[in-house]
Amino acid sequence: MEKKANKKAYFNPAQMYVHEISPNSKCIVGARRFGKSDGIEGPDLLYDIQNMPGSSGFLYQRNFKQLLGKTLSHTLAFLKRYGYQRDVHYFVGRKAPKWMNFKLPIVEPVSWDQAIHFYNGTCVYLLSQDVRFSANSLTTDWGKIDEGRSINKEKLFEEVMPTLSGTEPRFESCHKWKGYTIVSDMPTSKEGQWILDQEKLMDPELIQAIENTIAHINYLKDKYRFMPEMPANAVREMQQQRDELFFLRQNAFLYKEYDTIENLEIVGIEYIKKQKLILPPVIFMTSIMNKRIRKLTDGFYPNLTPEVHYYDADNTTYLDNLRTAKGTLDLDRIAEDNCLKDGDIDPSVPLAITLDYNANINWIITGQRAEPVMKTLSSKYVKFNRKIRELCRDWCDYYQYIRNKDVIYYYNSTALDGAYADEDAPNFQEIVVEELSRRGWSVEPVYIGNTWTHKVKHQVIDDALKGRKYLFPKFNRANNPALLPSMEMCGIRIGRTGFEKNKAGEKLGETEDDPLELRTDGT
Repeated sequence: MEKKANKKAYFNPAQMYVHEISPNSKCIVGARRFGKSDGIEGPDLLYDIQNMPGSSGFLYQRNFKQLLGKTLSHTLAFLKRYGYQRDVHYFVGRKAPKWMNFKLPIVEPVSWDQAIHFYNGTCVYLLSQDVRFSANSLTTDWGKIDEGRSINKEKLFEEVMPTLSGTEPRFESCHKWKGYTIVSDMPTSKEGQWILDQEKLMDPELIQAIENTIAHINYLKDKYRFMPEMPANAVREMQQQRDELFFLRQNAFLYKEYDTIENLEIVGIEYIKKQKLILPPVIFMTSIMNKRIRKLTDGFYPNLTPEVHYYDADNTTYLDNLRTAKGTLDLDRIAEDNCLKDGDIDPSVPLAITLDYNANINWIITGQRAEPVMKTLSSKYVKFNRKIRELCRDWCDYYQYIRNKDVIYYYNSTALDGAYADEDAPNFQEIVVEELSRRGWSVEPVYIGNTWTHKVKHQVIDDALKGRKYLFPKFNRANNPALLPSMEMCGIRIGRTGFEKNKAGEKLGETEDDPLELRTDGT
């Protein structure tokens, strides 16, 4: 039988450096298309699983929905590419069947409902900040924190990091025992600035010592590579260097920031040049060059504060009960986009919607009154050839399981012109009412007149954000992934009538790193 050729994996120089240094713990801040999932997180996870069989580790995210829908799905996709099959080499959300003879972890979990069982006995807990006490009473050997900039630092270090006390002394032979990895995009808000503070944990001299030791080991290998065997004194020296390297790695913390250029072999120089030409400077600096640029303190929403105005609200009970016939977590159903996964909807209160109408992108924002708070439950958009009708149908699909079919539709004068977004109807307002009514919704249209000036709009919103007047705005973090960053980075300019939103970027063509949904349209 013909032997299958081994598959080769590509790692860019920055990724190879991180794995060569191989510290006990690390924090990597990488730009888009740097290769964080396949180049850092995946190999790092696999190393711990293989080198600490029977250990207990964890995957950690801000909320349970993101953990299952993004972090876990990316992790399983990586494992599949490396030959690890689900329900063969590991089980998600349950213990492996007894007949498969999987080894058990040294400390077996009380429940496997939110854990992964690997063939060699390794257990990986699925933890999130919105599930209370999810890390309570756990003891772990290693951990992976994904999307670090969205993580609440206090919760992480008070609830999860203390679990890294180690389950079994035999893992002392692995230099990564009791270590952790944080991977993140460059933070742009105050909430994520703690990620940048991780740099203070790194001892540059220790990292330099690791580099020097690795270089000396490679020198010895090269020096004697043509000899039948290495001389005894060289063998002793090599072992001394390896022992030294183990000690250094065991005590090392690595912090690195990498831009997209580090992955130039994959993305290409022309890609970088093109982004430089077409992207607004701030977007280019953050998404491509990975520069430290915080939320605009003098922007249009200067008092928008993540710790105050954002919240997490997953229906974790519903998510945890989505199971396959084998009892594992049903990731296909978990990936379905609907409101059953949301834990912040009050069925006794009508939903409230408003829309933004444009040629290339159209938005629908959904809120709900919860005195003294106005919750922004979700924001959705469609682009290019998908228009208002498709947007309304997407919205109806998402909220189809709500029993209360009353919805208040707030619209202004911009909704009375619909030619450029849908040629089949006279105006946007009629399209929205028609589409929602067709799906069984009782729509109450509320006309609010002409658009406000930017000055008035800024004052009203600022008063609300400060809690001075009006309902206090709160935003579901997971359901507004494009709206919130666009609000944080929304700048101002001096116009004909005074200061106003800087909407110049709306006129530029869309690119992968400057998508329409991250611009000011929906804000």
